Amino acid sequence: MSKYNIWGKEFKLRVLFECQGDKKPTKIQYQALEMFDNELSKNNGNKGINTIQHYLDSQKEIMSFISNLDGIDDVDTKCSILEYLTPTEIIVLNEKDRMVEIACDFKLDLEHSISIRFKNEKFDGFYQIEV
Repeated sequence: MSKYNIWGKEFKLRVLFECQGDKKPTKIQYQALEMFDNELSKNNGNKGINTIQHYLDSQKEIMSFISNLDGIDDVDTKCSILEYLTPTEIIVLNEKDRMVEIACDFKLDLEHSISIRFKNEKFDGFYQIEV
């Protein structure tokens, strides 16, 4: 378990490496996690558009994504994102680029979770994942 400050709250999250069969995590996966952790630990005001910290500080984009999902009608965009999402784990994907996701439980749809993906430390999209 590792500690992460997400949306102004500290969470202890497990880190999962997506691996092929019995293989171990790749060098790129270790680099991805290290770069992700470095970006989150920066206290230098690096909050430019598309940075990891920008998307963790800004709730507007994720609230917009949630409110546009099929069958989701009860989203109050003035509420805290933590009313709807609870970060559960960090997933380091097995890809040629450095890809890390923050997986979150979605309180309005227990059959799906929401993932925030970063590719090479830049925002890559929101995803709804069936659990």
